[in-house]
Amino acid sequence: MTTNANRTVLLVDDDKNLLMGLVRALRDQPFEIFTAQNGDDAIWMMKTREIDVIVADERMPGLSGCELMAWVAANCPDVMRIVLTGHGKMETAIRAINETDVYRFFTKPCNETRLALAIHDAIEEKDSRERSRRMLEENQRRLRDLELRSQDVEFQTRIVSQDLLRPLQLILDCCRRLEEQTEGKLDRQSRELLSDARRAADKSRQLVARLQNISTHSEQPAAN
Repeated sequence: MTTNANRTVLLVDDDKNLLMGLVRALRDQPFEIFTAQNGDDAIWMMKTREIDVIVADERMPGLSGCELMAWVAANCPDVMRIVLTGHGKMETAIRAINETDVYRFFTKPCNETRLALAIHDAIEEKDSRERSRRMLEENQRRLRDLELRSQDVEFQTRIVSQDLLRPLQLILDCCRRLEEQTEGKLDRQSRELLSDARRAADKSRQLVARLQNISTHSEQPAAN
């Protein structure tokens, strides 16, 4: 289980008494708590500190909770978002979920124990997302490395293939010319040795040509 030490939570509520009540209720939790009484102060806090979870009241002067969460979603997407509301309208919950992708939604007065658990869960979810993102980035890096290595192997294969084809073709041409020039003049053993040499050179040439063909096809993009 992830430890929440050194984690930070920002509580935002225009009602100072309720805000301090939440602070007292959460003071024994293993995360550092910051507070703001309006959306502008919360945004300033987000810009100056690294925040893991933000818990904001929906009804506040100036920026509403959902408007604040929309800013957070656009500018600090990794921060987990929890919305509180005093009127408990379902439309607010739907708006918060659909427009700002909040993690949890609570009506006020909320149960502090449930809120603390939700904050812990939000931190766990944030860590899980970060691990998944790091794994994805590492897999993408490894894939790029494999692609670069594959391209290097293909390049080396082309170079080696071209270097091999020229002498093999020369051997084949020499064998054919010798066969033509010595027809009827060589003993059986000499003819067999010359024929074996020609066949071996031709087989090697075919193998090299096949390697070139495989390398060429591997570079072509897959058909849609």
